[in-house]
Amino acid sequence: MMFLNSPNPKRYYGFTMVELMVAIVIGMFVSLATVAAFSAHSRTVFNQMSYNQSAEDVSEAYALLSRLIQQAESTSITISGITTVAGCTTDITVDLAVPAGFAVWPNLTAPYTQNWVRIAFSTAGTNANTITIANAGAGGLGAATATPFAGSSSGNNTKITCMSLEKQLDNTYAFSLAGYARNYSEGDTAYEGVILPRN
Repeated sequence: MMFLNSPNPKRYYGFTMVELMVAIVIGMFVSLATVAAFSAHSRTVFNQMSYNQSAEDVSEAYALLSRLIQQAESTSITISGITTVAGCTTDITVDLAVPAGFAVWPNLTAPYTQNWVRIAFSTAGTNANTITIANAGAGGLGAATATPFAGSSSGNNTKITCMSLEKQLDNTYAFSLAGYARNYSEGDTAYEGVILPRN
């Protein structure tokens, strides 16, 4: 507040109560708009980060499983338990054997005789939307412990939605994998390719 040269030097000039109330209301609207814009931006950034992480998870899972199938003995590959919904394979079990005596993931413990591997995927059950892997000696896969390999049945982790492995006429296998972040379901990240196992 300030003095002005006026006939009444004791008169003060300042804001009225109405002006203060209007200023406070305008300030509140500006603050609310700022908070809303920040929240929207934060959600966008979080969703993009989740999407990127999901894409990376699916890519890594696809690469590892592709290499495993490529190292498998072609005569050992058995595909069972297939369920397809709307063109998406929602249940599948793949049994295969990698060469005994070699350190081939997940057969990494000497003398490398746990060379039979089971890859299983389902959108239901205990490990829903998760790929599990079990390995054992020949004939022991039924009792082998299945370990979650990719995907998650809880939280905001990557959700595997489809996994498909189909034998082609030329003895190659068409392999595809798709998934997305649980909190950002707009558009799966999908990978597909053709694999030639050991002859």
